Amino acid sequence: MTLASRSKILTIMMVDIVDYTKLSSSLGREKFDELNENFDRISLPLFEKYAGKVIKKMGDAFIVVFESATDSLHCAIDLQNKFWEYNESRAGTPIKIKIALNTGEVLIREGDIYGESVNIASRVEKITKPGQIFFTHPVFLAMNKNEIPFLYLGRKKVKGIEYLLKIFRVKGVGEERKKWKLGGFGWLTAVIFDLLIMLFWIAIMGGIIWFVYRVLVVSGYWDRIIDWVRLIF
Repeated sequence: MTLASRSKILTIMMVDIVDYTKLSSSLGREKFDELNENFDRISLPLFEKYAGKVIKKMGDAFIVVFESATDSLHCAIDLQNKFWEYNESRAGTPIKIKIALNTGEVLIREGDIYGESVNIASRVEKITKPGQIFFTHPVFLAMNKNEIPFLYLGRKKVKGIEYLLKIFRVKGVGEERKKWKLGGFGWLTAVIFDLLIMLFWIAIMGGIIWFVYRVLVVSGYWDRIIDWVRLIF
């Protein structure tokens, strides 16, 4: 018997526009078309670059599969960074995305994919924060850990899945790349900002120390405390 479906281990990527319903309802037809065209224009070449196959697009979301977990994560990082740069450029209506990935066996039938691995990717997408990339433990096991900066978020409960999932997040993408700009000296602004924060905390600690000094030493309480300690011991 020849089966109409076949199974394969793939990495599934869900790419979703944040607040799409609210966003699209506030736009006219021209801006709505522009939003979707920019979404496609930025996303599709990157899927192709990393050998991702688009399974379907459902309005505000792409479902894409990859044979390499590492390539899928590089693609996700590139996507977040490109959309961040697009938003910073103010070239059109801002598009903030979130991306979720899961690796596992999927059933392939007539160009579509099915199975628990797909459901898990969809559920993880629901808990993914705007501007971030979340991925599951199977992706972590399959990927090249030397190429992807990541953070373990712990075990998470997601709707429709009976067991807890180990969830990871990619570090250093999208808004985490914010640059403090001042002409051509963005690096200098960042250094100055860090110094100001450090000086702020030094001032706070200095104020606390001065207050303690005034209360204990200048007011004479310190000598009394020393006398009490000597009497006790």
